Amino acid sequence: MYNLKHTFKHVVPTALKLVLITGSFYFIYLKLMVNNAVSKNEFYSSLALIFDSGFLFIAFILCLSLSNWLLEILKWQILVSTHQTISFKTAAKQCLSALTVSLLTPNRIGDYMAKALYYSKNQTKTILKLNAIGQFSQLFITLIFGGLGLLYLHFNVGFVASINPALLLIFVGLMLLVIFMFKAQFYNHRAKQLYCAIKLSIMINTLLISLLRYLIFSHQFYSLMLVFNLQINYFMSMMAIFSMYFLASVVPTFSLFDWAIKGSVAVFVFSFLEVNALAILEISLLMWMLNFALPALWGSVFVFQFKTAKPIAQSS
Repeated sequence: MYNLKHTFKHVVPTALKLVLITGSFYFIYLKLMVNNAVSKNEFYSSLALIFDSGFLFIAFILCLSLSNWLLEILKWQILVSTHQTISFKTAAKQCLSALTVSLLTPNRIGDYMAKALYYSKNQTKTILKLNAIGQFSQLFITLIFGGLGLLYLHFNVGFVASINPALLLIFVGLMLLVIFMFKAQFYNHRAKQLYCAIKLSIMINTLLISLLRYLIFSHQFYSLMLVFNLQINYFMSMMAIFSMYFLASVVPTFSLFDWAIKGSVAVFVFSFLEVNALAILEISLLMWMLNFALPALWGSVFVFQFKTAKPIAQSS
């Protein structure tokens, strides 16, 4: 009986890790090689454009993705530092493994669950709230810049005025739902206590890191537009990109389908600027591959190494 329990205790967690990793790899393969929006030949053609741009451009694009995730890891390390001290390496393991798990869950719920598993049960609520603060700081930046982008497009290309009233009503309803969820998640008594316990400097640093991340992946999208010879002036392009991220942020989705949501929203937004829809879809797929698929593959290593038997000890 002891051997059976011992075997069960060790085999089941390993099997679950293998399922998660295999599922992540398979779904990434499906999105890259088997999808209706962008054919395999079209995807290969877009990769050829990237490689034809030269080594320096490829290095630049990869450095943007690396910077994006280094900042996200730093943000998590800073947030957790309000509760306990962890190394940058530990924060990287938690962030990347959580990304891998989140690919298979709606609205990145897996990100919350995976990070919480690295800590003891009595720390779970605090870790969940710290993660929520990190996620909301990114959403806050997205809403601020996206709002400016929508206003600019409205006054220059009539973007908002041209939206069907029914679609506008649906959009407003989604925004109200987001606001309600925000209030339910952040304005309860314990969350207020947590916010009060976090120093103002920590909150400012979290917002600044979120801003830097936002500017990095927005300019990465713009850089890929240049490679695809989409000739739009810089300012108009950035306003459209800001609007795209704003609209995509209010749609509930799986991280796995993030590229499809952003791609369809991007096609809608850039249609007002008369931009090639296929090129925008391909850029969205490349962005997903660079900022979600590749880090998730790296994170799968940490998922396999994960051990629930050794939670991080609370610092004195």
